[in-house]
Amino acid sequence: MASEMAREITEMKNKWEKTSEYIKQMEQVEEEMDYEFKKIMAEMESIQKAIEKRSRDQENKKERFKKLKEKVEEANSLKKDARDTILKLQTNPVEENVVKAIETIQEKTKSFQKDWKQQWDEYYMKIACLAALRSKDPRTP
Repeated sequence: MASEMAREITEMKNKWEKTSEYIKQMEQVEEEMDYEFKKIMAEMESIQKAIEKRSRDQENKKERFKKLKEKVEEANSLKKDARDTILKLQTNPVEENVVKAIETIQEKTKSFQKDWKQQWDEYYMKIACLAALRSKDPRTP
């Protein structure tokens, strides 16, 4: 009887040890799953940010395209006005209204060129700022 009780006690002890080992294994599996979950969530967030950035870039490109299209239309209208004025000058003697038209076309052309130069100045300034950032932090994109 004592040997049976000792055997039952050892069996219960073995079951308990197996149960505690099982619990430890399950805790390890749970930790690994938590780690993988965090990894997947971080990857999903980075993908979401990339998608948002791409959509912002597309919107910016659309806006720039619209602005460029407007500038092209403006340049074409200036070109047409200049041709019309040249034709008027060739057929008619110089009149005051023609001279005023020439002056307005010249002013529009100057402002058009000024805007274009200003855009390039801003572009080069941004590149200079980016270069300064990179010299301080090489990880800057």
